[in-house]
Amino acid sequence: MNKTPAKIISLAMSLIVFAIYWYMALPAFNLTDYYFLGGVILFALVYYISLVLLTEDTDVVKTVPNIVIISVISIFTIGATVLSLFATPLFQAKNYSDLIQVETKEFNTDFPNTDINKLALLDKDSAKKIGNSLMGTIDKESQFEISDEYRQITIKDEPYRVTPLGYASFIRWLNNRKDGIQYYIKINQTTGKGELVKLEKGMKYTASSYFADDVSVKLRMSYPTTMFGDPSFEVDDEGNPYYVATTYARKFIFGPKEPNGAILLNAVTGETKEYSLSDVPEWVDRVYSATNVIQRVNQHYTYKNGFWNSIFSKEGVRKTTDEYNYITIGSDIYLYTGLTSVNADNSNLGFVLVNMRTRETNFYRLPSVTETSAMKSAEGAVQEKGYNSTAPILTKLNGQAYYLVSLKDKGSLIKAYALVNAEDFQKVTVNSNINELIKSVTGEEINNIDEAVTGEKVKPKEKVSGKITSIKTQVIDGTTIYYLKINDKIYKIEANKNTLDKLPFLEVEQTISAETDENNFLSNITFE
Repeated sequence: MNKTPAKIISLAMSLIVFAIYWYMALPAFNLTDYYFLGGVILFALVYYISLVLLTEDTDVVKTVPNIVIISVISIFTIGATVLSLFATPLFQAKNYSDLIQVETKEFNTDFPNTDINKLALLDKDSAKKIGNSLMGTIDKESQFEISDEYRQITIKDEPYRVTPLGYASFIRWLNNRKDGIQYYIKINQTTGKGELVKLEKGMKYTASSYFADDVSVKLRMSYPTTMFGDPSFEVDDEGNPYYVATTYARKFIFGPKEPNGAILLNAVTGETKEYSLSDVPEWVDRVYSATNVIQRVNQHYTYKNGFWNSIFSKEGVRKTTDEYNYITIGSDIYLYTGLTSVNADNSNLGFVLVNMRTRETNFYRLPSVTETSAMKSAEGAVQEKGYNSTAPILTKLNGQAYYLVSLKDKGSLIKAYALVNAEDFQKVTVNSNINELIKSVTGEEINNIDEAVTGEKVKPKEKVSGKITSIKTQVIDGTTIYYLKINDKIYKIEANKNTLDKLPFLEVEQTISAETDENNFLSNITFE
């Protein structure tokens, strides 16, 4: 074949291959994006191989322009490889350690007490079961499926898991793209109450859409030179759906990618806005990924005394434990994980708490057992039932650190909860009712909790008011129970460090007001 037609065909083939590659990888047109560099190399390979095959002449690529192009690509590739080597911890140990700043605090005095009404009790698997139960209530159920995202966020300071619906197939996208997806699911992680939220206008831009309606494609077309991560689904405090994509820039030229901002895309209108890290709206909960956070914390403690120290003497080297989870404090989501010595024993030096929006990082000193040890301890307390524990939630109840663990059967149904003393894992309390478990430590209960969390029907509390006509006490398992006869009914008060100081001085004919649960235990007590 003549050279001119061969060049045109080779160029066309290269462009087609590059277009397919671009749609699949969506690289930024940025010289520090390795996927873009890979695309350029792929384009050149396809072009020159096709040209040689079509002309059956290897000398066709030996023209001056081709040699220049190949040389430039080769030199840049080699240069990028060398610069990447010099950007490794071997040469940049101190800079890696300084990518994140950690402030050391004391757990007993500085770690906030846990708000029991904001405990994120439901894990992802449990949230999925609730979400699946809501699908039967929507229009065109067969056209959609539930996304597997179930991202943990806060909405008006309460912990939720949210996930959008998605198109079940390409054909279903074609049939429904005009109206978009009108639903997303939100589930309160404390109460267990799920809601299928219907939007006034459907979401056009989603992760399950195709071509220009795909949220990643839409973002790439709007920001062709910006490196960003996979967009994640969030909703603002008014319930408007957005996709949040963290933007990145490389450190040390060709070193690690570090977040430098975020792009918000309105899933309904497609409107986008890019923010710097300091300007990201406060309702956004996730700018930093768990992978980024844990990696940076490990690098901070690994390389703070230099690269070779991390290999040989290992003075001051620490690492995060295998388990991590999220807790809600105020309007923000925090990742927490244990920090242990590099010897990987079964004890923690304390806990690391990281704000997922700002990456503000604090280390709270508290010698304690690892999360894995706590999980095994909880399982051991009910070993005859064969329950498996979920990743624990770190709590501070009445000034004491506890791991709160959900215990599931083989069908992944929550059957019980356990509180494991973080400083002494042999102290384990298990109860099938989360409210009774929390009440045994705090004397308080979680408000408006649902059957999905407790594992049983929850009856509304009743008001009790009247004169005490009789008082008796009984000690059960070391705990004093007061039995009060009020309005010809017997009610109970469990004595613990949270009950009123007046309790031992109750007298017959004294008037009392309180709330009672289904077991006739009194709470929110006032005496007259």
